[in-house]
Amino acid sequence: MSLLTTLENLENQLWEHFVWGNRQQLELLLHDEFVEIGGSGHFTDRARVMAELAPKPVGYPRRTIKGYHCRRLSDVLIQVFYEVVEDDTRRTSIWRLADDRWQLIYHQGTQKAS
Repeated sequence: MSLLTTLENLENQLWEHFVWGNRQQLELLLHDEFVEIGGSGHFTDRARVMAELAPKPVGYPRRTIKGYHCRRLSDVLIQVFYEVVEDDTRRTSIWRLADDRWQLIYHQGTQKAS
């Protein structure tokens, strides 16, 4: 499996409703230093995510991802880019290789300009 496919699969897991209620799954996916800046400018970190652990509602709409591509920042850091069709956002994530597995260390979603 290519690195791009591996990271795309991991990124897609984060869109699954049940993952956000599963501490064990999130501990595997989110790096200890994870931070996120949402489209509203809201900042969150791993500790807050774990404290507010709650699955997205059943029936949470599946997201359509397009334009998925990545660039290597270093031997252990990869930045991915994609768009989510349903909310018209551009997204970027940085994945870090730690202990032979990729973990999300940074994510940002930004509303596309109209």
